[in-house]
Amino acid sequence: MSFNDHPLSHGTAFFYKRGEDIYLITNWHNLAGRDPYTKKALKVTLPSNCIVHPININPSAPISAEIGMEVFVLGFPAQLFTDHIPIWKRATIASEYNIHINDIPSFLIDTATYKGMSGSPVILRTRGSYTSTTGSSIMSIGAYVPTLFLGIYSGRFTLENNTSKEKVDEEFLYKAQLGIVWKKELIEEVISSGTIPELQV
Repeated sequence: MSFNDHPLSHGTAFFYKRGEDIYLITNWHNLAGRDPYTKKALKVTLPSNCIVHPININPSAPISAEIGMEVFVLGFPAQLFTDHIPIWKRATIASEYNIHINDIPSFLIDTATYKGMSGSPVILRTRGSYTSTTGSSIMSIGAYVPTLFLGIYSGRFTLENNTSKEKVDEEFLYKAQLGIVWKKELIEEVISSGTIPELQV
């Protein structure tokens, strides 16, 4: 993001496919410079010779996401990359996935992220056996790595979105290294409605 050719900040975005349309997904503040705790979906028209890989183009494994499970935040911390491929930052699920934060479809992850990762896709990958959403135990076979797209990384958990009524020091929250992930169903809602949902935090 820049103003009058002066760079202000940087973030991450990814492609998402819905029907025959391709959307560019990122956080709203990456485009507007403000932080309303929501996201923007932006339909894009691509050149005919452009090849993209939407995050949701491959089938997702029916993995039951639970506290403590390992996830990855794919982004560009401090504008770092490897041959234009994003950095995979390790994280763990830090709050009950099925319980929303402040009644908003989001959950917390424990990770030491850095500027530039806002807007990153968050995925869960597991090897060996895993528990499915129906409660069954499933064993992955061969080189197949069960993968599940969970949502979009929004940034660090701060005083503004703290659910506790107790006074919490901002520096403590920063050191706690908790990040917020908007769940993937919110992306579908934004695309379906064509507007940003009014979320109260």
